[in-house]
Amino acid sequence: MIQNSSEKNAEAKQVDMDNLFRVVQFCENVTECRRVQLLHYFGEMNFDPSQCRSRPDSMCDTCASSATFVSKDITSDAKAFVDSVNSIVHGGNRNFKKPIKSYTLNHFIDIFKVMLYKMFSTPYAGRISNFLERTLFFLPILS
Repeated sequence: MIQNSSEKNAEAKQVDMDNLFRVVQFCENVTECRRVQLLHYFGEMNFDPSQCRSRPDSMCDTCASSATFVSKDITSDAKAFVDSVNSIVHGGNRNFKKPIKSYTLNHFIDIFKVMLYKMFSTPYAGRISNFLERTLFFLPILS
């Protein structure tokens, strides 16, 4: 809808896309106080989230949540994923304009979601490239 608008120039479309991504980020953020996010959007940078938590009758959903989160550095896993995609689609070379095999972005998104699920729900020993290659082998059959 945003990209197909003929009334707007490229810069206006990019502003609309940025705003859309900010809304999505707000909705998906389950760790940061909603008030902090909203006030930050409007330029207020000094709100202390403890003020939100101190008022149980008007506390935001993230401050009211008792969920705990563990930070995990998945940089090496993400790099392995990107290298594996490059290896499969481009034969390992850096010529990104001529893929050897054709897969859609949705194929890789689905694979990445499954990979993340496996990484965080089971002891997964960094075998991303093998997992990715096995999964891609079956994609043409499943598609």
